[in-house]
Amino acid sequence: MANGKDAEVEAVGSLTLKLHTGFLLQLKDVLLVPTLSRSLISVSCLDDYDFDCTFGKKQCVIKHCNNDVGLAVR
Repeated sequence: MANGKDAEVEAVGSLTLKLHTGFLLQLKDVLLVPTLSRSLISVSCLDDYDFDCTFGKKQCVIKHCNNDVGLAVR
């Protein structure tokens, strides 16, 4: 991790997130790391599944097929 410490992975699996738009984001190979205080989603993995991420104004807009499907705010 960024702080140089190791974190133990407790489980690996799949997860479906219902975003504020109602869009169901299906994530594969999700790592459960109980010691992390925040949830992280890999932008490169979203790109692999044809999602677009636009960053600016302390937020990230997630698009799929040119439709806004999610918003992450810092």
